[in-house]
Amino acid sequence: MYTMQPNKDFITIHNNKKLINDFLWEVIYSQHIVMNKWSEITNQTPNLKIGYPGQHLASLITGVKGETSVSESSTLNSPVFARLQPEKTD
Repeated sequence: MYTMQPNKDFITIHNNKKLINDFLWEVIYSQHIVMNKWSEITNQTPNLKIGYPGQHLASLITGVKGETSVSESSTLNSPVFARLQPEKTD
């Protein structure tokens, strides 16, 4: 069986578990709480389209920074992710 491992030369984000927790709280959960309050006042949906949180999470999970541009959907198609090296596991 093979597992994909990122090229360690590109891993520049560390302390991933804490950062993922912080990101989810600051960007997702706290906004949900605030929007529920406003939804009760306005009777509008509390859902927000907040951009590309999946790309932020992908960077936090892999430890690899994106390329900052989403105009060409280049982040996940970048050479950084193309250089994932398969690691054989027994």
